[in-house]
Amino acid sequence: LYFLGSSAYNSNGNTGMGGIMFDIKALRGLEITQLTWQFNGGYGSSHSYECYKKTALGPHTDTDMFDSSKWTLIASGSAESLVFGSVTSPFSVQVESGEVQAFYIHGISRSITSQDGGGRSTLDVYKSDENMEIRTGRGLFSGGVFSRGYGTNFLSNPKFQRVSYLLRSSLPDRPSSFPTTSPAPSAPPLYFLGSSMFDSNGNTGMGGIMFDIKALHDVEITQLTWQFNGGYGSSHSYECYKKTALGP
Repeated sequence: LYFLGSSAYNSNGNTGMGGIMFDIKALRGLEITQLTWQFNGGYGSSHSYECYKKTALGPHTDTDMFDSSKWTLIASGSAESLVFGSVTSPFSVQVESGEVQAFYIHGISRSITSQDGGGRSTLDVYKSDENMEIRTGRGLFSGGVFSRGYGTNFLSNPKFQRVSYLLRSSLPDRPSSFPTTSPAPSAPPLYFLGSSMFDSNGNTGMGGIMFDIKALHDVEITQLTWQFNGGYGSSHSYECYKKTALGP
């Protein structure tokens, strides 16, 4: 699972709006699975939203951005408003390399927050990595979904829109909508941090050690490696715990 964009709260240039439309260009074959955005306040409470994709591939345009018949609802419901963002329910939108897919997320019971201004056009790239580009979007008025209140010229960087996605190269083919009974995706790549190389510098014996890990992305921790105090070539018993509640 990969992420592009930030849900970290930063008030610089923020403005409220009903929703935002923006385009994603795939630089490799992708499956986009969730979006993270910011409600305009109301932290600690849940608020309703709707998230759409443009039914046809290609960027959103002046003529289709207010036409609901051109869009498909892919996620909706209630999400908790948190400082680090609100997250849509999971969905599946597959985008082939070189294609552009338009998205639209709108706060229903509460407006959203994004950036006032940004690029000079919706072709400008706001954020990118080696797999995709997120382009400058356009804010929509809070008077209901597909509202024309702001017209077509309210350019806004999709500041809090963090995109969760998978690379198609690591996935079997599967339908582009939920529910699905297709095979589960193959296992994500395994990463390692730290060293199991022996180094005696500063070593001391102890019964055990407690330590904290802070996740900078969503992670699944699967194993830990440690050193017994000698006894090499023999097996020894151990116990490993996690603190039940999150936090240090």
